[in-house]
Parts: sequence; structure tokens; C-alpha cells
Amino acid sequence: MPSAIETSYDFKAGYIDNVDFKQIYFGEEDYILSTVKYSNLTMKRNYQSIGIKNIEDIKPEILYDVDEKNKTLTKTLSQVEKFNKKYNL
Repeated sequence: MPSAIETSYDFKAGYIDNVDFKQIYFGEEDYILSTVKYSNLTMKRNYQSIGIKNIEDIKPEILYDVDEKNKTLTKTLSQVEKFNKKYNL
């Protein structure tokens, strides 16, 4: 029997809170054969609600290029600075 499962998820604090499943039959017309809903999934979860860190700390090796021959540090150019330098902008 050709069928598919459609699912939808609701999240709370980074965890799945509600799940809906629908089994759909594909014939001359589409029919929903069954529906299952799981609400307020309660599992013993040991988590702390903290913010997502999406900014990387600046590391000194990113800011400077090391010239091994002359034993000097030169400032690393950003992609915009490299572009501007290449096209004399």
C-alpha cells in the first residue's frame, strides 16, 4: 500500500515537546489512515537553560600573520581589506 508519514514537531528549550504523526494513503484520493499525537513529552532531562554562544572569541593567531624569515608579526587583513587592496579601492 503506497503511503507516507507526515510529522510535525514542537520544541521547547531545545527539546521536542509535541509530536504529531499522520499516515497518509495515496490512491485515487489521498486519505489520512491514522493520526497519533504525543503531547508534553516528559522525560527526565538534566539540562540548564543557557544562551547559545554563536560568537567565537578572537584569538591572537587570527589577528596577525607570522613572518618566520624576519621574525615579525603583521596584521592579518580581513576579506574586505584584501578586496579593497586588490582593486585599489
